[in-house]
Amino acid sequence: RILEEERADYFKNRAEILQQLEKAKDDATREELEKQKLELDSNYIPIDFDSYSIVDKVVDSENKTAPINEDTKIWRVSSLTAYVDNDTKILLMPVPESKRAVKIKDTQYTFSTVEDIMGNSESLEATLVPKQEEAKRYEDKTEEEINEDMLKKRHLQMRKMMKIRKYQFFGFLGLGLFYFFGYRKYLHPKSIMNSVLYHNAIKFISSSNQVQRELGGNLQMMMCNGKQFPLFNNCQFSLVMFGDKTKAKFSVKAEYDKSATQWVIKYIDMITSKREKIIFK
Repeated sequence: RILEEERADYFKNRAEILQQLEKAKDDATREELEKQKLELDSNYIPIDFDSYSIVDKVVDSENKTAPINEDTKIWRVSSLTAYVDNDTKILLMPVPESKRAVKIKDTQYTFSTVEDIMGNSESLEATLVPKQEEAKRYEDKTEEEINEDMLKKRHLQMRKMMKIRKYQFFGFLGLGLFYFFGYRKYLHPKSIMNSVLYHNAIKFISSSNQVQRELGGNLQMMMCNGKQFPLFNNCQFSLVMFGDKTKAKFSVKAEYDKSATQWVIKYIDMITSKREKIIFK
């Protein structure tokens, strides 16, 4: 069993070797310190096996034919304690008796004499084959190594966040430039209200004799609904006008003439309150 003093000495000596490794400059010194570290680790056993529910009982090996009592056959490990460092311990507990498929009292033993136990032990030792693989030791990190790993993770997180912020900045900057210099000039639809096409349509409708006969005089425009898209060569919008007699809705369709570089009204549909449709071309 490794005592508490021995465990404290192990961690103390290991920390000293690690400090010397950091300060060592020549390869020979580093190689010697690595050998000392491997030897120190190989001699350290972090598990306390001396924790049993029933103390080992001495068996009379001279009288091999002597029978073994039932109480003597029972031997169980109550727990194993693994020591990670001076302050950290891992306790491994067996499965509770209530959750075992086979209880202790129902366990069937195949030996009844000392000779049976010794023969079983020799047969098990004969079947054991030593492994030729190099033992790998997975060491727990020290406090300094944990702090270094946390610092590296924070640096990586900050670097990743700065990269995301950089992409966001240039992305929003590109969207803003596209909105002000591209979308608003070439893609954003413009309202028909108070445009040249709007005033030409109002003038044409007001001067029409047929509109004056249907609606009466003193025409007033009440509503205009429609938009003009810069990339499209056609445009359609609606007007609602009131007269002395009744009101009517006008659907105006216009096309852009590239040769004359101006909008040309193709036709106007008038729908009165009586649902009559009149086309002006």
